Amino acid sequence: MSAGAGVTAVATVEGLPGARVRVRLLVDGKPLQETEVGLGVSGRAGVRFDVPARRSGRHVVTVAALPPPGDPCAANDRRSAGLVAIGARRAAVLNAQGLSKELSAGGWEVVDGLHADLADLDLLIVRDSPITAFEDHGEAVRRFVEGGGGLLVAGGTSCFGPGGWGGTPLEACLPVLSHPDGEGLFVAVLLDRSGTMADPFRPGGGAKFDAARRATEALVAVLPEGADLLVVPFAEAVLGEPRALPIADAASRAAARTRLEDAGRPSGGTMLAGPLLFTREALREVEAEKRLVLLFTDGRREGESASAVGEAAAALRNTGARVVCFAVGEDADRALLDELGGPGAAAVPVTEAGQVRDGFLRALFELQGKDRILRGEREVRATGAGGLPVVEPAPATDIVRTWAREGATIWHVTDEDAPVTAGRRYGLGRAVVSTADLAAMPGALTGALVEAAARPASLSAARFFVSADGRRLTAALDLDAPSASGFLVDAAGTRVPISFTATGPGTFEAAMPAAAPGAAWIDLAAPDGRVVRAGLSVPWPAEFRASGPDSVALEELSRRFGGGGVDGGDGSRDASPFLAGLALLLFLADRLKRGRPPVR
Repeated sequence: MSAGAGVTAVATVEGLPGARVRVRLLVDGKPLQETEVGLGVSGRAGVRFDVPARRSGRHVVTVAALPPPGDPCAANDRRSAGLVAIGARRAAVLNAQGLSKELSAGGWEVVDGLHADLADLDLLIVRDSPITAFEDHGEAVRRFVEGGGGLLVAGGTSCFGPGGWGGTPLEACLPVLSHPDGEGLFVAVLLDRSGTMADPFRPGGGAKFDAARRATEALVAVLPEGADLLVVPFAEAVLGEPRALPIADAASRAAARTRLEDAGRPSGGTMLAGPLLFTREALREVEAEKRLVLLFTDGRREGESASAVGEAAAALRNTGARVVCFAVGEDADRALLDELGGPGAAAVPVTEAGQVRDGFLRALFELQGKDRILRGEREVRATGAGGLPVVEPAPATDIVRTWAREGATIWHVTDEDAPVTAGRRYGLGRAVVSTADLAAMPGALTGALVEAAARPASLSAARFFVSADGRRLTAALDLDAPSASGFLVDAAGTRVPISFTATGPGTFEAAMPAAAPGAAWIDLAAPDGRVVRAGLSVPWPAEFRASGPDSVALEELSRRFGGGGVDGGDGSRDASPFLAGLALLLFLADRLKRGRPPVR
């Protein structure tokens, strides 16, 4: 339906002949209308409701018969269908309010911030935002793009590597990487397990050691594949004989977490120079060009001078290693830990796992990325569009250093081959990025990137039908192609992949996925890039839909037990005298066998 226009909901009510049934219309769970219908001699009656105009997006339309008390099968008292209202395209902006006026002038409906229901959006625009601005929405954004939504990242120096985007679900759908792979990267994690780490993180809180270990486990989750990880637990001395572990897959990450769990419990004094010098010797044996040492400690040493610790840290840095200190606990010796990282370094406070992840990714970016921000105007060039619209080049400043993902479309690059504008098809959707802040870019370029990222207009006259047995999906599409693929989405948001094959001009069929009965939607990608969004109803199994006696089953029961068939009148018939007598004898024999119940 078109947003602002109404539709009619039609349903058939079945029940006992002559009964009167109250029927209610609900849209998105809210009751809107109610009426009463009388069932004729057939036990059936049709009911129609006018569904009021809806805003653009997905909706659930339900026609429900109000069940009598004690209804043993309430599942067949309602039928729901998905509905897609098509109107002005909708966009949400995160820290990009300056683009709202431009979008509104172009006919967009704009909301501010991460919209509660991303499925109703055509486009999400993110500008200059660190990963912490997404809270727990990173995976939801990835799924939004995969399901057909559009994402435009409008640059700014808090995105990508500097914003801690590396290794997150948000980065997974982008055409660029915040850091390259882990080949040639060696990461050493020095974990303080001395007695002071058993003290509370803050008054009344948990142990500092537990906070540090949780933080290091979060770090393991974002280590790039191909890196080598060395875990060095220490107190007065290094615990055991640590050895490097290659990060290649989920199993190796699990092994790394196990090493952190095996670090033991806090005890003993704190000596920092020893583990720093141990790591320096370990680095002598590795050939990695990129070396990152992460020290987790409160810095509260015993019987060890600050100068000795500083000299050990300098010797470690002289091997080419970048040292990043994470200050654990409110009583951490920040002055000492700031010094250990070298000139201009500052310790990262550990108050939550996200800070450790972001601090690690920023350090990794700076270690691998040459210049964190490429400043100044650069000569740019356009490359092949790869199925996405061609975006004309424009000069840019303050470009965040990223790396192109394989298979992405790169429109403009700097003279150092760093991407400036790029796009990528991801699932059914599109993700487009500008590694320069669009606030400083020409309006024409911004408009071109918006259109490159936005969800394409839906195909017209798209209709979907589920077969009576619930096994086949039939689609009527204005589409000249041998196939189409996408997702079936139920009311809970669960998405199941589907693949349609053309069975005739404009007709496509697919196996019906095992989806929850009720309202559902189809998000379908056509080979030419257009997207179908339409609603349908997934039926209940036949046993839930049946409302009257099953005459076939009753006839069969009657035949097998010696009856003469089911009477067409009141449905009753005298039982066989032989069977009735046999049933009585079996009942009496059973009672005699059970005997009298014991008295307690």
